[in-house]
Amino acid sequence: MKYILSVLICGMAFGVSAQMIDLIGSGAVGGALTKESITSINQGMNALKYTQIMQAISQNAAMIKIKYMGDYVKVGRSDIVGNPFKPYQFNVGSSTKNRFFIELKGVEQKLCRRLVTSGVGAQDIDINGQGENSNACSVSSQIKFIFD
Repeated sequence: MKYILSVLICGMAFGVSAQMIDLIGSGAVGGALTKESITSINQGMNALKYTQIMQAISQNAAMIKIKYMGDYVKVGRSDIVGNPFKPYQFNVGSSTKNRFFIELKGVEQKLCRRLVTSGVGAQDIDINGQGENSNACSVSSQIKFIFD
């Protein structure tokens, strides 16, 4: 029961949809929550987190492109409201006049590899300061998505 409660609490913290939390809760109440069900729920939560991060990167990059129209010198963290990349820390800035970046810190290795190969619209990606090599993903990766 402690495990089920912790899954529910984590689900709420990561912004999991109400339907998924209802599914977890009803399974726990009915006693039908098996180990396989928990595994499936965890996989669903991870897929949802990946999708939310990918969408947040793409949406915020598009908003910055619209706002600055190619002159990215003044791009900064204040251009993104709140933290749409929870639970990861992030930074935003310009690398040159014509380029800006969205950087995520503390990304786990599996998610790092998925984000790097997903194609969020970035022209360049730098993983842990080692370029675009997905083998550079580590337990706590720093990923910089660079946009034109």
